[in-house]
Amino acid sequence: YDLLLDAKTFEQIQLERTIRRDIKSISSSASINQCIDSYIALQQVDRAVQLLLDTDPADDTYAINCIKACLISSMQKQANETPKNTVTKLVATNLIANGKVDEGVQLLCTIDLCAEACRYLQDHNQWERSIWLAKLRLKPNSNEYIDVIKRWSEYVRLHSPTSKMNSALILISCGQFRRAIEVLHNQGATELAIRLFVCCKQFSVDDGTIGEKLFDDYTDLMRSFSFTSIANDYRTTIVV
Repeated sequence: YDLLLDAKTFEQIQLERTIRRDIKSISSSASINQCIDSYIALQQVDRAVQLLLDTDPADDTYAINCIKACLISSMQKQANETPKNTVTKLVATNLIANGKVDEGVQLLCTIDLCAEACRYLQDHNQWERSIWLAKLRLKPNSNEYIDVIKRWSEYVRLHSPTSKMNSALILISCGQFRRAIEVLHNQGATELAIRLFVCCKQFSVDDGTIGEKLFDDYTDLMRSFSFTSIANDYRTTIVV
């Protein structure tokens, strides 16, 4: 449930984990590459560049890592120059199109196109990594951040039959209460949807327009179980 933490706490945890992994990854190429990814996302570019430059000359990735280090370093110094950003974006998208998703995402992050990087990750079925990046680099209440989270929620809803409730939990984590209520309702968890609706209403989070249909359906559900008397009194005991 790390991905449901607030952004500041999440970033601090990821930085601590990356530093620990960095210390232990002297002989592991996979761990080093993971550290490079994390440092770039965390905007700890100097350390990422150093790791790239420290690649063993006998390694097959030595040349490309050196070039990548130069490119990342130059982009940090000239981050606001549109022509360079355009070229970097073109290189990044070409890399992604040719299966080099990690390298392309890294370049997009260096020129602050993190929302695009998240979408590319999601398009390549790297959902948790896209949320990891969004938590670290996108503003928590921005439209870009919410769009990334909502896409993840929709993916979970459609492709995880045993975890449909997690879709609502994901939406709640980014303040999308109305959509969470709709998801719960549509999945047949009407009682949970009502409880969430009542909480939102108590704290003036929702305008209440979704409540009418919600309570009508719940009343019908109770009647279907022969709780007719409860259904008849329901409107008077629960304030919509």
